Amino acid sequence: MASAAAAMCVAVLLLLSSSGLLPATATSCSDCASQCTSTCNNAVTTNCGGVKPSVMQQCMSACGGTYYACNTSCSNAADNAYNSCKSTVFQHCWNSCNSSCNSTCTNP
Repeated sequence: MASAAAAMCVAVLLLLSSSGLLPATATSCSDCASQCTSTCNNAVTTNCGGVKPSVMQQCMSACGGTYYACNTSCSNAADNAYNSCKSTVFQHCWNSCNSSCNSTCTNP
């Protein structure tokens, strides 16, 4: 389940990337890091925000154990799926954003 959620995040991120919405540009090269951090945190929120509840719901529906056992294992699965999505989305976004920003910025 976690890999399916991560794959969904990557697919959405690639769609955003191909549409030109991800890379940030800065007037000053010293602004690139803060701009890209903000841009990529927003990309994580947009692309990964629904992962935890979705994985949790699917897992709880499929789980055949007691509520406590299911809740614990499903919560762990949801956390892992979110963390995987967050890491993948942020890293891909950062690479794209930072490269774009550094190629268009100016040093005062």
